[in-house]
Amino acid sequence: MEHLPDEFQDASREEQIQIAQLGLQCWAILKKEVGKVKDMDYTKLTEKFKEEGRKEGKRESEKELAKALREKDYSLDDMTAQLKVLEKKLDRSSLEKQKELDELGAKLKKEGERERDTVIREAMLTERAAGLEKIKDYEIQIAQLQARQDWKLAYTDTQKIVEKLREELDGFTKIRSSYEIGQEGEEETENMLCKIPEWDCERVSKEKDRADFRMTSRDKKSFILDSKKYVNSVPKKERDKLMSNVDEDASVLGGVMISLDSKISTKENCEIEITPGKKPVCYLNLAGMNGEAKIAYIASTLKFLLQYVASHDEREKNELLERMRESSMKLNELKKETENVRNKAKEVYESLKLNVGKIQSIMDFLLQMPDQEDAVTAEKPKKSRKKTAAASSSEQLASPSSCSHD
Repeated sequence: MEHLPDEFQDASREEQIQIAQLGLQCWAILKKEVGKVKDMDYTKLTEKFKEEGRKEGKRESEKELAKALREKDYSLDDMTAQLKVLEKKLDRSSLEKQKELDELGAKLKKEGERERDTVIREAMLTERAAGLEKIKDYEIQIAQLQARQDWKLAYTDTQKIVEKLREELDGFTKIRSSYEIGQEGEEETENMLCKIPEWDCERVSKEKDRADFRMTSRDKKSFILDSKKYVNSVPKKERDKLMSNVDEDASVLGGVMISLDSKISTKENCEIEITPGKKPVCYLNLAGMNGEAKIAYIASTLKFLLQYVASHDEREKNELLERMRESSMKLNELKKETENVRNKAKEVYESLKLNVGKIQSIMDFLLQMPDQEDAVTAEKPKKSRKKTAAASSSEQLASPSSCSHD
C-alpha cells in the first residue's frame, strides 16, 4: 500500500474500489485507442510522412532562399553606401586640391612672373598625377560595385526562372497526387462493394462515361456507382457528370455517389435526386463510419433504390422518399451523438495519458487483493449493475450505425 499515492491511501475502501473501477474503464479505452493506431495502413502512414517531409523540405528551402536574398540585399545596400561615401570623398578632395592650387598660384604670383610659370606647371603636374591616381582607384572601386550590382540583377532573374519552374513542378506533383488519391479511393470502395451479398461488382473506371463501378443484382438490375475521395466538398460538376452518365446508359436504372471523406456540395446525406431521364441518384457521405457500417449503408441504399425503381405508383415512390429522408435525419442525429461521445472519450483519453503510471499502480493494487475486491462488490450488486448498464449504453452510442431503408 505504501507504493500507492497518498490520496488513494487516504480514501475510504468504497472510494478506492470506485477509483479502481474507473481505472479499469480508462485502461480499456487506452487499449482500444492503441489498437486503432496499430491497425493503421502502413502504406498510407508512409505516404503521409513522405508528403510532410517534402513540405518541410520545401519550407526549409524557401527559408534558405529568403535568407540568401536578404543577405544579398544587405550587401548591395552596404556597397551602395560605400559608393556614395567614395563619391563624396572624391568631390571633397577635388575642392581641397583646387583650393590649394589657388593658394599656391597666389603665392607664386608674388614671387615673380618667370618663376611662377615654372612652379605652377610643376605643381599642377604633380597634383594632377596624384589626382589621376586617386581617380583611377575610385573608378576601380566603382567598377567593382557596378559588377556586383549587375550580378545581383542576374541572380534575381535566375531566381525568377527557378521559381517559375518550381511552380510548374508543384502543379505536376499536385496532379499526380490527386490521381493517386483517386486510385486509393477506388480501391477502398471496391473492397467494400465486393463484400456486399447478392450484388456483383464490376470496376469500369477506365471506360469513358461509365463512372467507377457497376453493381448488378441477382435479377440483373444494374446501377452505376461513383466513388470520391476529396479533402473538400465534392463539387457540383461531379454530380452533374454522374447524372449525365446515368441517363446516357440505358442499361442502368440509377446511380449512387459515395464520398469517403467529405460532404457532397449542396446535398444532404442520403438525399435522392431524379435525373432528367426519371432515374434516381442517391448521394452518400461515409465520413466517420467504420468499415462494417459503410458496407451496410451502401447495401441498404442499393436495396432501397431497387425497391424504388420497381414501384410504378407515384404515391408509393413519394412515401419511399419520405422514409429515406426520415432515416437520413435519424442517422445524422445519431452521428452527432456518436461524435460527441467520441470527443468526450478523447478528452478523457488525453487527460489520462499523463496519469498512466498512477493507473498502472491502481491496476497492480487490484491484482494484489482480488478477494477483498470481490467481497465489497458483492455487498453492492445493484450499484455495479447500474454502472455496467451505463457503460453498455456508452458503447452503443460510440459505435457507428447504418441507415435502414426496409
